[in-house]
Amino acid sequence: MKIIALKTDEFRLYYRLIEELKKRNVSFISLTKEEPIPCKVGVLITTPSRGTGMDFHRKITVETEEDIPRAVDRALEILRGRMRIKYLIIGVDPGKSPGVAVMGDGELINQYKCYSPGEVSGIIEKVFSTYQAENKKVKVGHQAVTIRNRIINDLIELVKKFDFIIEIADETSTTHSKHDPDINAAIVISSMPGVPVDRPIDINPTQGEIKDIQRISRMKSGSLMTISRALAARVAVGELDLVEAIELQKRDGISENS
Repeated sequence: MKIIALKTDEFRLYYRLIEELKKRNVSFISLTKEEPIPCKVGVLITTPSRGTGMDFHRKITVETEEDIPRAVDRALEILRGRMRIKYLIIGVDPGKSPGVAVMGDGELINQYKCYSPGEVSGIIEKVFSTYQAENKKVKVGHQAVTIRNRIINDLIELVKKFDFIIEIADETSTTHSKHDPDINAAIVISSMPGVPVDRPIDINPTQGEIKDIQRISRMKSGSLMTISRALAARVAVGELDLVEAIELQKRDGISENS
């Protein structure tokens, strides 16, 4: 199997590339200036200073740290270019900071940690735009029901564009490790059996979720105020983020019981 090679004297970018590749569990080798490129190398990642004059047919040039994730995406895509992915399965661990694991024919090819549930659909759209596959599926863990349903409803809007299946997977048996628990749970969820979903789901936040959002709003405002239950419910279903809700509470002076 072909692998990725790194060849650069830009030390900051070099170590960031190594971090990104290790995070994704991608095999690679590092080459010095004098070393020839072995035949087992399928893609070379380099930088402008090192890449000039380097005659290799599959070369990706990285100029900034921000280029690195996309460069690795492209490298993996090139490696798989002659071998179309048969099964592309994305596992999603729902929660306040969802984890997303991208599995290609049973192999972890990418992973993401989201800062909010609203980021998940954008990441999955990026994945489906990057990787070509015969069969595509997104499995969302069954817990954190309100967030789960928000994510599913966002994904349903992408189905016509990318033709994939959405499933709710039973994550009861998943164990959250201390290192990247959301990512590891997402990997496990990707292998769990699921129930297909083909239409939007009603989102009905629980009283416990609403109270928790109110509690967090009080902390965020320095104990100066607590947003109303109505605003907390809008945060829960994704209509507002917490900062917007706090600003509305300040501006309108909405009653605590509204």
